[in-house]
Amino acid sequence: MRRSLKETRETLSDLHTSHPTPAGLQRFLRGQAARTEVRAVVRHLLAGCLECVAVTRPAWGLRGGTNGGHDVIEGARQELRAAARDLKSIRYRMLGVHASIPPASQETSKGDLAGEMDVETEIRNVIACGIQDSLDPLIDDWLNAASYQPERREAAGNAGADSLSIAHLDLSVFSEETRQALYEVVAAENFGSTALEPPCEGSVLPYTAEQAGLEVTWAWGRWFATWWKLELQDTLPEAQRRETLLLEENRARPGTLAYREV
Repeated sequence: MRRSLKETRETLSDLHTSHPTPAGLQRFLRGQAARTEVRAVVRHLLAGCLECVAVTRPAWGLRGGTNGGHDVIEGARQELRAAARDLKSIRYRMLGVHASIPPASQETSKGDLAGEMDVETEIRNVIACGIQDSLDPLIDDWLNAASYQPERREAAGNAGADSLSIAHLDLSVFSEETRQALYEVVAAENFGSTALEPPCEGSVLPYTAEQAGLEVTWAWGRWFATWWKLELQDTLPEAQRRETLLLEENRARPGTLAYREV
């Protein structure tokens, strides 16, 4: 569940604790810190302590920069996706443990479960609840955050604002008209300018759709958008330098476009 900006600020304010010691940070980075110490360091880093983040960033391979810098944001997106993959591995591992324990009679009985749970039921229950209530929402939140882009703010009285609607498009079949219309929407929402003019103030990306080689393609019965991340170094693998997103109708806001990581 996404928190309001006020709730987020209050939470981050609560996370401000005393600085970890240099030795404590080193134990944390080496994976040698106790659970309580790890929790305290993570809470402190989440609070945005610039001094401690500057120490940990090189160890995690993240570039420095100011708030909103493209290198910093891209590094954070990559870390979120990598962490989500790790959580998925843990999820599948725990599902295997859950499946390896046969349900006890206490779990399968239709009678009232009174008293303490037996060991089998307790372990299966903790794993199932942990995945459903914690792991799955966290994985979804991190992946959503990794692909999050602010909604494009339309200027008051902009007559072209309605052009971003896809209500008139049938995304279940291919047509050149649909491809061109999706291209215009993706370009407007993610780049906000054309090759004939410099990127407008407030654009999500500091280059144009044409410069990034934006392509909208139809494959396997779905629509996809892909472009080059020009802010990244050419020496990186193509998989890291290319953004690839699945295009579909936004269920929460019918008639608008939603993007999903591939």
